[in-house]
Amino acid sequence: MSNNYHYYQKEQSDLHSNPNTFDFNFKGLNLKYTTDDGVFSKKYIDYGSFVMLNNFEPNNLEYPILDMGAGYGALGITISKLFNKEVHMCEINSRAYDLIKHNMDGVHIQGPARFGKIHNIFGNANDDHVALCANGTIRSEITRGDIEDVDIDGVYCDNGYTGVRLLSRGDAIRNISINNIHGEFRYYAISFTHHYPLRDDMPVLLENVRISNVFASKSSATNIKEEHKYHLNHGALIWFENGVNCYNVNIENVYRNERNLTTNAPTIRISETANVNNLTIRNLNNDFKGRDLVSIENLSNSKYELN
Repeated sequence: MSNNYHYYQKEQSDLHSNPNTFDFNFKGLNLKYTTDDGVFSKKYIDYGSFVMLNNFEPNNLEYPILDMGAGYGALGITISKLFNKEVHMCEINSRAYDLIKHNMDGVHIQGPARFGKIHNIFGNANDDHVALCANGTIRSEITRGDIEDVDIDGVYCDNGYTGVRLLSRGDAIRNISINNIHGEFRYYAISFTHHYPLRDDMPVLLENVRISNVFASKSSATNIKEEHKYHLNHGALIWFENGVNCYNVNIENVYRNERNLTTNAPTIRISETANVNNLTIRNLNNDFKGRDLVSIENLSNSKYELN
């Protein structure tokens, strides 16, 4: 790094970007942080921060925690996840500030789980805002099992990744209510998906899912990363991935006021090998700003009822 730059400087845009990513496994958390030239402690969390994390106890704090000089977010994000606390992160370095947003994640629930409510998730993340994951990948899976009887009510973001993602591969997700999804999304507002590889003895099963009150658009942000642009332009707001088996899905009160004037994304897509049984769609509203976009793209043999 040039001697003309210091991580306390506000602007680092003229400094060459050379990203680094490392895994941070701490007290049962499996976190991944991306850093870059021009930010403090690029290669790994520094020793002083690690000692503070290892000894930090929020006790009975009722107020949000302030992380002043948050860098790329290692302390604030780790504390937030470890103690389920609200953390406000402040940073003058513009590159580090952008990395905080990159490193932030949403609420991820791994099976087995039953009888839960997730509500009022605000802000942007660089992954799924809410993910119900009955099964993970070989690398990421900590536990596995059915996820049942969960209410998700309220996701709000203006440049989100995916609002709500349901993932099954061998264990079921069932009896799920998804309500009040607001904002703009680079990938999907809601997706029915799975991890790979697919196997005949590990079917993807998602059943009894009710979706209502979706007020969504594709992201209109101008600083979209290159790896997100394909999904921004083609990823449906509500997506059924190849290989999923879905039963009894009700979608109602969807309002798409499209703010991205270049996207070709449909509102709902059912992929070629998706198996969706007893799908009902009611009150689907689209304002494509005069463009000839697709409301429902059904590439499969699945049937649906539209009211």
